Amino acid sequence: MSGDDVTTSVGEDADIVKLSQLRQEHRKLDAEIEALQLQGDAEMKLMTMKRRKLQLKDEIAWLMTKTTPDIIA
Repeated sequence: MSGDDVTTSVGEDADIVKLSQLRQEHRKLDAEIEALQLQGDAEMKLMTMKRRKLQLKDEIAWLMTKTTPDIIA
């Protein structure tokens, strides 16, 4: 096993940890957004939270493609 393999493995592990953190934050924001919508106020806060949630979704998708191996059909 070469040194590059170890670096790649550590990098992939870091991506997996980051992916887990992003998913957790995404779920938390989803719950907070739902709670604020039920209250019916704080429109600006809702818009900010929804924007952040979309950013997280994009970053999650990017990390998913980065950590998923390409499959040649």
